[in-house]
Amino acid sequence: MKGKNWKSIRDIVDNSIKWTRSVYQYASKGVIFTFNQDLISKAYYRPFTKMFVYFSKNLNETQYQMPLLFGKSGKLKNKMICYACNEQTPLLLISIDSLCDLNFCARGSFCFSPKIYNSNDIEEDNITNWALKQFQEHYKDKTIKKTISSITSTQSSTIPRIAKNMN
Repeated sequence: MKGKNWKSIRDIVDNSIKWTRSVYQYASKGVIFTFNQDLISKAYYRPFTKMFVYFSKNLNETQYQMPLLFGKSGKLKNKMICYACNEQTPLLLISIDSLCDLNFCARGSFCFSPKIYNSNDIEEDNITNWALKQFQEHYKDKTIKKTISSITSTQSSTIPRIAKNMN
């Protein structure tokens, strides 16, 4: 395929997989990638629907912040709260534990996590001490902590209030 333009490549490849602009460009330059089983990861495509994704920075040109949330492999453990509120979805809050599609909940979805992974895949806080103090002062509750596992049933009622205040 080296030397062909991407439009002619489009007509001869297996389109049962997603071909992006950069993948066509790699093919036209004759770039060959080696398959790596470790890059296969589970990901949410839509709420309640998981699929497999080959999570390669070369073949997924729009990984956005996902490596920060789930590591370079896309397999590190993390918890996120995903939020959407727009004309398509009046209000949706859902918690997930793996990669997700850009429009996972609906157009304009937001995902929040209490931790991130640095470039060496070492876990770090994603909630600053300043932000924690702001939440504790706003809700007049010094027991609010940074970790999801520390959320009590009483504190979980603040999640819809936070979402409501975002509009």
